[in-house]
Amino acid sequence: MNIAAILLLALGAQNPAQAPTTLPAPTTTGTAQPAAKQVPATPTTATYSSEELGLAFDYPRSWKPSKVKIKNAEAKVILTDPKTWRPPNQDITTRFLMPLPGVDERGILEIYSATFNQDQDTWQTVQRDINQKMNRAVLRQWSEEVLGVPLLMTKIESKDKGVDLITETGLMYSATPRKLIFRLTASPDNFDKADTTWRNVLQSLHTTDGRLPSAEDPNRKFTPKDITPGAYHKVVWNAPVPKPMAPVKGDLITEAMAAGKKVQVRGPSGWKAVKNSDGSFSFSSPEVSGSVKVFVASIIDSDDPGKVLIRASGQTLVPFSKVLKREEKGKYLNHGQANVDWIYRRGLEGAKPRFSFDAAGDNGDNYWVLTWTGSDEGAASRDRKTLESLVDVLSVVPAP
Repeated sequence: MNIAAILLLALGAQNPAQAPTTLPAPTTTGTAQPAAKQVPATPTTATYSSEELGLAFDYPRSWKPSKVKIKNAEAKVILTDPKTWRPPNQDITTRFLMPLPGVDERGILEIYSATFNQDQDTWQTVQRDINQKMNRAVLRQWSEEVLGVPLLMTKIESKDKGVDLITETGLMYSATPRKLIFRLTASPDNFDKADTTWRNVLQSLHTTDGRLPSAEDPNRKFTPKDITPGAYHKVVWNAPVPKPMAPVKGDLITEAMAAGKKVQVRGPSGWKAVKNSDGSFSFSSPEVSGSVKVFVASIIDSDDPGKVLIRASGQTLVPFSKVLKREEKGKYLNHGQANVDWIYRRGLEGAKPRFSFDAAGDNGDNYWVLTWTGSDEGAASRDRKTLESLVDVLSVVPAP
C-alpha cells in the first residue's frame, strides 16, 4: 500500500479511550469498609527498541505502530563495502501513524536500517540524485547531530496519486554496520506539526547499552559477518576521564534567582552581564564577538541541565546549513566545581561561516546553561578560547 493510501485511511482513525486510574470508592453499610485498591496509572508512552541498531526511544501510545515489508527498489538505496554483499530483497520497516494536534490527518513515520559506510557527501549526493531522478523536488539538505554523531537530513516535496506530500529523511551516521534511518511524511499544510511531534520524541533516543556511539569512519572496512542483516555490532567511544581542576571562587558576574532563592553567578574577570526580559542574561567581554546568553535555574523547579542543554543546542543548530566540525567535552569538574558539558560547532549558514558554543554546568541543584553564536571567521579561534575559559570557571552558588 502506498503512502498516500495509508494517509487517507488514517484520517478516520480515533484515539483510544483511556481507562480510569482508580476503582470507585466502596459504599458504606454501617461497618468500616476496606480502602479501594489502587489501579496503576496507564502508561502514556511505549518504547520502540531495536537490538539490530542498538537504539530505543519512547513514543506516545496514541501512535499506531505496524510492521511492513519494503522492497529494496528505488525507494531505498543501500550502499556497502565489500561490494560482493547484497541486501535482502525486502526489509522490515516499523511504521507509525502519528496523530497531529488540531487536525484529522496522521503523519507517517518509518524507522528502518541501512548499511552505509562511505563518506557523508556520498550519502547526500545519492539522496539528491535519486529524488531528482524520480521527479521529486529536493527542498533542502543539511546535517544535524544526535547522540553526538551526524544526522544527515534530506527534505523533499513530491506527489503520490495527486496528493502533495513533504518527506524528511535522516540517516544516523554512527559507526555501526546497520544505521538508523527515519522517514517522516505529511501533507505540506501539516508537516511542521508532524516534524515538531517527531522532534519531541527524538529527544528520548538512547542507546540500549547506555554508551555513546562514535561517528562513522569512511575508511573503516566491514567483513561480510559484520553487515549481516539482524546482526548487531558497534564501535563505541569511551570519553577519557579529565583531570580535576583546582577550585577557583571566581569573580562575581551577576546575581540571579534559582528556585526562589538568590544565587551568585561567578566566573573569570572581564565579563559583564545584563538581564534580559525573559530572565536570562546577556554576557559580554572584549575578548569575544557574537552573542553570549546565560540561563540560570534549579532542578528543584525546572528541567535538569542536560535536557535544557539539548534543547538549547538544537536551537543554535537550526541556522546551520552544514556542520563541518563538531566537538564535545564532558562531563568534567571545572574550577568553579560545576559539572560541565559543552558542544562546539563550526560550519556554514548558506555561504557564510557560522560558529556555535553551547554549555551547561551544575553546582548541585543550581545550574547555568550558556549559548553562543558567531559568524566572524577571523575571530573564531579567539572566541572559542575565551568561551572555554569562561565555562572552565563559571559557577552558580548560593548568595551569602
